[in-house]
Amino acid sequence: MALGIAASTVGGLRQNFGTMTKPLHAGNAAAHGVVAVLLAQRGFTSSENIVEAPMGFAKVFGHDEEIDWGKASKDLGKSFAITAVTGGLIFKPYPCCGGNHCGIDAARYIKQEFKVEPQEIAEVELGVSPFVRQVLIHHHPRTSLEGKFSLEYNVARALISGTVRLEHMSDNAVNDPQIQSLMAKMKWVNKYPAPVWAEGSGPTTVTVRLRDGREFSKEVAFAKGTPQNPLNPEEFQSKYRDCASIVLSKEDTEKSSSLLADLEKVKDIKEITEIVGRRTSD
Repeated sequence: MALGIAASTVGGLRQNFGTMTKPLHAGNAAAHGVVAVLLAQRGFTSSENIVEAPMGFAKVFGHDEEIDWGKASKDLGKSFAITAVTGGLIFKPYPCCGGNHCGIDAARYIKQEFKVEPQEIAEVELGVSPFVRQVLIHHHPRTSLEGKFSLEYNVARALISGTVRLEHMSDNAVNDPQIQSLMAKMKWVNKYPAPVWAEGSGPTTVTVRLRDGREFSKEVAFAKGTPQNPLNPEEFQSKYRDCASIVLSKEDTEKSSSLLADLEKVKDIKEITEIVGRRTSD
């Protein structure tokens, strides 16, 4: 375990997806960024051309070809990937890796539109791009952490429960016999030859074949919560309630939701912090 954790501190490894170390990637990156700034402010030195130098970041991490540094730095400090690349923020309605979200949306559509019941299903085909295969690496998950990086689990959960919520991210939920049985009926196909990764979630096609010969298929290119397919206000509030209800009472969840929805009119931030700082006694 120590070697696995240490290996990811070098820069983050996808092999650790589905373990406690995966969220450590983001935490470490943020922490190291803050530490680097604080050290530099205090006069700590480093190479001044660390990115483009012969033994610098770009060369060491695989860019042997010539790089147009003018183009690479053209918008540096002017535009930021969090908004410039995606066209806006991405809000994840489901508590799992974004690579699952198109598949979840497709599965939810099939369940709701055609009233498909799990016992009717003979096979589920998951049409994906090669890049999704590199991210959703757990095909037979047994823990909640593995379930977050399993397309099989999240599609099965959506087909059975109609959605994917925080309550579904537990070891017991992943090991539900009905879920495990449905996952065993799934197969992956390379539907998108290019390594597509669109707006935080690769396009996915879910095809459900029933025992009586009927077949239903749905393709989703942009998952719910992306700028191209944004959450409506009620969906956004539903996501907040799902998260907040774990630590807040129902009353505090609703009150904080109302305040946050109209944040500009809150005169004193203590109105919010005094609520969200309380834990439910349940």
